[in-house]
Amino acid sequence: GPLGSSGNLLQVLMSFPSLTNFLTEVLAYSNSSARGRAFLEHLTDLSIRGTLFVPQNSGLGENETLSGRDIEHHLANVSMFFYNDLVNGTTLQTRVGSKLLITASQDPLQPTETRFVDGRAILQWDIFASNGIIHVISRPLKAP
Repeated sequence: GPLGSSGNLLQVLMSFPSLTNFLTEVLAYSNSSARGRAFLEHLTDLSIRGTLFVPQNSGLGENETLSGRDIEHHLANVSMFFYNDLVNGTTLQTRVGSKLLITASQDPLQPTETRFVDGRAILQWDIFASNGIIHVISRPLKAP
């Protein structure tokens, strides 16, 4: 919808059919532990500004499971990083205290560079939510 009417991070995540496998993981995590519930609440908390990286379904099989730490490693909850902020060498602090590294590669045959977060290509970016922003990545991130 138009700017200003987007839902919170969880609602926006729920609106993308291509991101349901990650959503399923998040919901299972929230049903399994207090930490998981807190993470889910964080995605709906309008007082935060987060940057959520979400693997597309083709990169996260339905039978592939992520640990709670892995799931939380997809959220940088310090501020909103737009695609333009994600320049080569940028590091983002995640909710579990680990760091994500942004790298960029310029293919001479391509008009635009590809940007990566911990080696996963960023495929879609700057999907707005009322409390953050979502970037779609090729494969799930793994917490250290």
